[in-house]
Amino acid sequence: QSLTNEKHEDANKVFEVWRKIREEFTINLDMITSGVASKFESVANEANVSSQCVNSVKEVFNNASEKKTAAVEILDAWGKFPPSGTLKGAFASFGSYDECLQIESPKTHYCTIEFRYILPKRPRQSYRIIDIITPFYAQAVLNATLSVETFFVLSGLLTSYVTWSTVGGDYTNFSSVWYLLSRYFRLTPGLLAAIGGTLFLPLFGSGPLWHEIIDPVVNGCKTNWWVNLLFLQNYINEEQICLLPSWWLAVDMHFHIVSLFIIIMLMRLPFAGLIACGLLITVATVAGTIVHYIHGFPAAIVATNPQVDEYWLEYVLEFFYKPYVHAAPFFIGLILGYFIVEKVGGWTLALLVMFAVLKTPYYWNLGYNSSKLTSALYDCTNRIFWALAISWVIYACASNHG
Repeated sequence: QSLTNEKHEDANKVFEVWRKIREEFTINLDMITSGVASKFESVANEANVSSQCVNSVKEVFNNASEKKTAAVEILDAWGKFPPSGTLKGAFASFGSYDECLQIESPKTHYCTIEFRYILPKRPRQSYRIIDIITPFYAQAVLNATLSVETFFVLSGLLTSYVTWSTVGGDYTNFSSVWYLLSRYFRLTPGLLAAIGGTLFLPLFGSGPLWHEIIDPVVNGCKTNWWVNLLFLQNYINEEQICLLPSWWLAVDMHFHIVSLFIIIMLMRLPFAGLIACGLLITVATVAGTIVHYIHGFPAAIVATNPQVDEYWLEYVLEFFYKPYVHAAPFFIGLILGYFIVEKVGGWTLALLVMFAVLKTPYYWNLGYNSSKLTSALYDCTNRIFWALAISWVIYACASNHG
């Protein structure tokens, strides 16, 4: 009997705690509904809001004040503004996505509202990461876009090496048609599969930001998939490119077409082919330097440059996506492949060059400014020196000089 009484006492204590919580919740809910409802009333009078929308929101507040479950669930699912942690940089509050969509009566939809804080148009520094970007050793990570040029070197190398090895350096065994079609049909099936997968992507997920993130990617492929099949996505509708990384395939295809003439010259007149390749590298580098100087782009993608979407969008679309920017690494790789297959017979120099190219932006990351000419010269020649250093590493290993 005493044990039963103790259980009843414990149950009563628990019930009393929950009763107090309910009372507090009721008081807070009344404060929220009355406060938000009055604020909404003033906003609705000033804004262009339909009467149907106004009546629906009022109904939610009225039902919530009467403690109706559906209305309370709607308010509970709302994201809160300002969000928790605003002073620590948290600028989003997504609410409860699943709870919102599970409410059956009244039928609810999940919507997002974007509030823009008043900030300088072009912030110059990111102070929370300043200790990460300023050390000298961090330049290898911050200047990591140079790794793209390594792949262009390898692409050029394989283009000449594989072609030369296949035909034995004999021009009579070389088929220009096969050379072009083989590259196109090697790249296109995988690209088509990626485009198809992207178009079906909206069916495989949901969430507060799902469509906000996925839809721009999908819409680009809905309207510009055909541009990818022509490998012109870095020139046509590039702001709505289908599959962002596919710019590399377009540039590589352009180089492959141009290299057809270089390879033919190397087979028939090797010296003339090398001269033509050198001229291409020179012309492309000069063209890139001129474009870079005119636009006033930074010397490298460094953290102290303005982190503004429009700023980098112009840099990427008008400069980084263009073939002449990456021509030097590709055609240096093309020459390297020729030297390797023909056995044309510095580790220290190569490593010093790579080190210098990676570390040069160090002072720019500290906030020091560079002139337009210095920026243009660095950003348009660093790829050449990087490609030469990488080429030596490959050549030394391939010819047993390592």
